[in-house]
Amino acid sequence: MEDRTVITTSVNEAWAQPGSLLDLYLESFRNGEDIAHLLNHLLVVALDARGFERCKAVHPHCYFLNATSVDMSSAKPFMSPDYLELVWTKLTFQQRVLELGYNFLFTARSIIPPNTFSLHFFINESEEQSMDGRSIRTATWCGFATRSGTSPCTPT
Repeated sequence: MEDRTVITTSVNEAWAQPGSLLDLYLESFRNGEDIAHLLNHLLVVALDARGFERCKAVHPHCYFLNATSVDMSSAKPFMSPDYLELVWTKLTFQQRVLELGYNFLFTARSIIPPNTFSLHFFINESEEQSMDGRSIRTATWCGFATRSGTSPCTPT
């Protein structure tokens, strides 16, 4: 995109299997009204080797985030040491994306883009909105960040 915004999501082996949510997620971009072009801005971050191989089979923009000693092919209990390492690994990756001069929108595979989806960011405005219309300043989780290093999720 002209504003250097990328859409990111992450997968592991389980989430990337044929017929999984990754397939449905990609298909939603292909079939949505005037949003197929956004696939060129979608980066799928694979957390394990099999997830990466499957990603490469179905999407041209895949990145293998092989930066942890944890086996990422299965779910991790919330707040366990493995879970926290996964969280910090993803955050480090997102920081690197910002350092490279990109903005990003992190999405979950279970959030399917609506038929008409557009990315209109007003970085200099005082507030942004999440896809469900809530103020992201009041949301407990947010996938928005800017290359300035500030997060519109953090109240000012």
